[in-house]
Amino acid sequence: MFQNWLKPGGKVLISDYCCTDKTWSDVYTAYVKQRGYILLTVHDYGKVSLRPTTVSILKKGILECLINIFSVVLGPILVNHKIR
Repeated sequence: MFQNWLKPGGKVLISDYCCTDKTWSDVYTAYVKQRGYILLTVHDYGKVSLRPTTVSILKKGILECLINIFSVVLGPILVNHKIR
């Protein structure tokens, strides 16, 4: 599949929603069930292989990084437009 499009040593980034390994609230559990989501933890998602030939998988939760990026990008917009 996509391996055919990559140069030797090329990398693929797959971004998907994952969940915490902590117990979910009843509201969130109902939300996930209602939508039919199957959420894995970052650790479990890292075990999922697209093909047996996958060489290595880096599994990393990037929520805090995304929050920082959004704060930097959206912070001035929210302040300048007084959006709460």
